[in-house]
Amino acid sequence: MYDADKLKFKLKLGLSLISPEDIQKWAIEQLADDSNNLLALEICFLSNEQQVLDYFLNINVEHLSIALDLKNKIYYEILVDYAEKQPTSEYSKDIILCKFMTLFKISKYIENEGFADFIDYYDDEFYFSSEGFSQLEPHEVWSKFLYELKNSFI
Repeated sequence: MYDADKLKFKLKLGLSLISPEDIQKWAIEQLADDSNNLLALEICFLSNEQQVLDYFLNINVEHLSIALDLKNKIYYEILVDYAEKQPTSEYSKDIILCKFMTLFKISKYIENEGFADFIDYYDDEFYFSSEGFSQLEPHEVWSKFLYELKNSFI
């Protein structure tokens, strides 16, 4: 169970859905309910937000002991949450590009080749729109991608 929580925190941090401070607060709340929660204890021993961030970003997903179906369920739930919280037109081209790069890195861990292809397709569409080879504007590609992520793919 702790490995599933580690994966959730790693993904949420990578997608900027939570902060290290949020994780520290979670750990304190968990220890109030269950003083034997090993992950919460580990987090409480980290002295600052940077150490919390480093701890989770350095976790190797491949070494976590999580059943494949649970692992993919976690990825999809967090990606849907991510898609629902993203503005569709407020980002610059550079920020959207960074977001696609982050999502592509995450897609490598999801054991579903179609998902990586899905990310890659929209990354290419974004590139074409950024270079003027598409009738769509970059923010329109981002908006379409988020819609597909929420409603079709996952």
